[in-house]
Amino acid sequence: MPNLFEYVRAKDPSSAGSVQAADFTVAPTGGSHTSINAAINTAYNTGGDCKIILVKKGTYAEDVYLSGKRILLLGEQGHTPPVVSSDSGDYSLTIVEDGCVVDGLVLTHSAVATSSGGVNVSVGTHQGHARLVNTVIRGNRSLSGAGILVSEGLATVDHCTVAGNTGCLPPPPPRAGAFTSAPGHCACATRSCGILRSRLPTRRSTRAWVHRVRS
Repeated sequence: MPNLFEYVRAKDPSSAGSVQAADFTVAPTGGSHTSINAAINTAYNTGGDCKIILVKKGTYAEDVYLSGKRILLLGEQGHTPPVVSSDSGDYSLTIVEDGCVVDGLVLTHSAVATSSGGVNVSVGTHQGHARLVNTVIRGNRSLSGAGILVSEGLATVDHCTVAGNTGCLPPPPPRAGAFTSAPGHCACATRSCGILRSRLPTRRSTRAWVHRVRS
């Protein structure tokens, strides 16, 4: 649990017993919402910042868009984490709001089009920060950052797996793993992550493609 989300609730983040209840729960049945985006919209229209949305296990066919306020998307713990399986030509997850955290999801595509990447982070030049934790990003395809694209701001990626994503044929040069589009304006910091089996259409490799393009 990010410290900020605990401070907002007047809790002590240094206490192991400090467990925060979710504001909204997404589940195929029995939750407050059946759609992640519907829960995000409700959080946006509810007073207060730093909302927590618990996502129960299941498969959610949607493109998740985090904007409006700081939100923690928290996947239910277990052997079968919740899956966001987009069937569109957009990113499975787009983050445009500073301070958002995504923890414990699988981000993929059920129908892979030319531009159907995993994560797009665009949270403001030099200022915004988004965080991905314990998340699997797989089975996506895009020219730029089929796994993760950071176009503005900073993305911190902790204990995540980026695997089996495919860069499209050039031009421009394909980027299959993680890609920052504007050095000096954005960055992607990884810690204890595996970026593997990200590939170009004409070759296979266990090497990660992590690209930075000069402006």
